[in-house]
Amino acid sequence: MEDTIQFSIKDYLTVLRKRLIWIILAAVVAGAVAAVFGEFVIADKYTCSLTCLLGDSNMSAAEYSQLAKNTERSQYVLGTRDVVEKVVVKAHIIDSETGEPAVLEMLKATSISADTNRGSYKISVTTGDPDVSYAMVIAYRDLMPTLIEENHLFVATVTECSEEAPLSPSNGGRTLKYGAIGFLIGGVIMYGIFVVNKILDVTIYTVEDLTAATDIPIIGMIPRYTGTVEGSPQSGMRNPIGKNN
Repeated sequence: MEDTIQFSIKDYLTVLRKRLIWIILAAVVAGAVAAVFGEFVIADKYTCSLTCLLGDSNMSAAEYSQLAKNTERSQYVLGTRDVVEKVVVKAHIIDSETGEPAVLEMLKATSISADTNRGSYKISVTTGDPDVSYAMVIAYRDLMPTLIEENHLFVATVTECSEEAPLSPSNGGRTLKYGAIGFLIGGVIMYGIFVVNKILDVTIYTVEDLTAATDIPIIGMIPRYTGTVEGSPQSGMRNPIGKNN
């Protein structure tokens, strides 16, 4: 006899049908917990951004061939500590605990993504304070000519910039998102538990289980009788068979 019984698609569907209520219950509980976590534990985040384009359609062939390299270099330089520190000082962002420029916090909050094919890069600042995010982006914009000159970067043109501090968080809708993810994960985990339990269960319940678990031929079966035996107390007879009045 094998250690496990082979599972078919029908078996998976059977587990799903029999345990559907428990799977849905687990999914609902997990979704509710995840939604509460997203709503009350995850803080609001506000993002402001600045997009710069290197060169234009009038670039020479030599300049265009260096476009990807110059874009990557600008991405690297503008994200260094020295540059971020200048931006923080320009934006007057101070660490409330130390009274010093919040350089480390802004280094973590600032991300720069590059599109080497288009020859552009995007500076994004995400913090829990919309005014801080906006101040950082505006400082980057105002310092851009100086940063380009000091670091010998390829001349860039600001094509898009946040016009004001954001009013709504960039991670809004997280309650629904976390709830949906928790619902799916909870349901899948519970279903997986039932499937594994069924696979590891080698108890023989049906003829199909027996034929799947062994090659020994079945020569006969004893049917299950669900009625009553004549003469038993359940049959309605006063005296059982074999007893005299």
